[in-house]
Amino acid sequence: LSDLQRAVSLDSKIVDAQLLIGKLQSLPLGDESAARKALTKVINNEEATPDQKAEAYALRSAVQKDEKEQLADLNKAVELQSDKPEYLRLRAQHLFEKEKQEDALADIDRALKLEPDHAATNELRGMILLGLNKYDEALKSFDRASELAPESSMPYQQRGDLYRQKGDLQKALEQLSKALELQPDNVPTLLVRASVYYELKQPEKALEDIDAAIKVQPTLAQPHMMKAEILAATNHLDQAIAHLEK
Repeated sequence: LSDLQRAVSLDSKIVDAQLLIGKLQSLPLGDESAARKALTKVINNEEATPDQKAEAYALRSAVQKDEKEQLADLNKAVELQSDKPEYLRLRAQHLFEKEKQEDALADIDRALKLEPDHAATNELRGMILLGLNKYDEALKSFDRASELAPESSMPYQQRGDLYRQKGDLQKALEQLSKALELQPDNVPTLLVRASVYYELKQPEKALEDIDAAIKVQPTLAQPHMMKAEILAATNHLDQAIAHLEK
């Protein structure tokens, strides 16, 4: 990074160097302010290609503090490179997280037309449809994602959530168990399966999953609270209090 910074200090118009600085500073341990500064220089550089500017807009959207600015950057990335499915996916993910499901679905369908055999795109489509309570369509998308990436645990986890929402706890359990076969230490899946076990009146198995989650992430508060609640609900109040006091 220091070499890149030295290079741009000598010539601030080196687009590739500024873009790489922006990428590096956008990482979790990077400096968001420095990332925005480098990426803005790429965007404002007349020598930057549309592809470079689109990438800079997409990267900058992730480090923008204002929600409107995030969406504005994603809009520019899509506008500059409308045939690139990755930018449509990014905007769809953003819209999905903001609970703008219909707009997210429009973007993800455009992305799928460009890249129909992309597993993550099919999975995201399923998540969006699940948010719209379109269970049958969502299931088809999750099934397609599994066909394209059979080693991925996420479509199984999503199907588990779908069946749980529909009230079919046994099918939910089957899917979540399959997800955990593929990724045994996935804490969110362990906690969802624990909840399903509890709903199925199997608190002992629920506690086993919660303990497994605590072993993986001992500082995470949620499994500790879940364990205390189940212990209290099953007439083990003293154990529940003792666990929270640890």
